[in-house]
Amino acid sequence: MASRTDSRTVTVTTSATLLTSSGPGRTDGVDPHRRVMWIHNADSTNAVYLGESDVTTAAGLLIPAGEKIPFYWTDSDFSVCESLYGIAASGTIDVRVHERFAN
Repeated sequence: MASRTDSRTVTVTTSATLLTSSGPGRTDGVDPHRRVMWIHNADSTNAVYLGESDVTTAAGLLIPAGEKIPFYWTDSDFSVCESLYGIAASGTIDVRVHERFAN
């Protein structure tokens, strides 16, 4: 099966910032072919928080400074290949995003 990858740096601010790439013909960060995604908080001191478009620092999934987290999907998980957002408590944070797709 052919696959493609996408790696980039996203600058996350104190507003919800889209991290995921969009599938063909989409602009909302959803791609049903996504199989693996790594999120790496490249900041040396500040945490980033992950969630949906309404993510907050109080309710988001905490990624401490310098840490990374993987996400995996299978063929049966198409319905959960949603968009993912990040938010910073203050300032800006560089987040590395690496995605692998099944097409």
